[in-house]
Amino acid sequence: MAIEGQAREEAAFLKGPLSSLVGYALRRVQADLMSKLTEELQPLRLRPVTFSVLAVIEASESPSQSDICAVLGIQRTNFVAIAAELEEAGLIVRSQSALDRRQYVLRLTREGAARLKRAWRVVHAHEDRIDERLGADGRKQLLALLERLDVDALCAAAMVES
Repeated sequence: MAIEGQAREEAAFLKGPLSSLVGYALRRVQADLMSKLTEELQPLRLRPVTFSVLAVIEASESPSQSDICAVLGIQRTNFVAIAAELEEAGLIVRSQSALDRRQYVLRLTREGAARLKRAWRVVHAHEDRIDERLGADGRKQLLALLERLDVDALCAAAMVES
């Protein structure tokens, strides 16, 4: 009963002065979804960011650390700790690039590929629960609207207007 009361209070707060702000609403939903996904990935000893890194490595052929940072929007200095965590867990291997000795390329280990396969099942179940609330058309519509909010385009438009 206390949880229901808390949820009602939270819902009432969301109808307050910030509820009409798109950025605020997006941030609240994103925080809630990431919190739930974090809990769901925890038994696999992964976080959303480490899952994302593994997924990008799997989808690419030996990407460099810089490539992964660019794709995921991670600062290079922050990525060093993430890569070290994955390497220490035996999920990836880092090696110097044959093309550019200043760069490191990453590959999944067998354990990394196996853990990622299990993580994909968790992520798909998480996405299925979102789809239950949105419906198939709602999902397509939301993704299309989010694509229209491309941050780079918004920044470029703001610079032109000023």
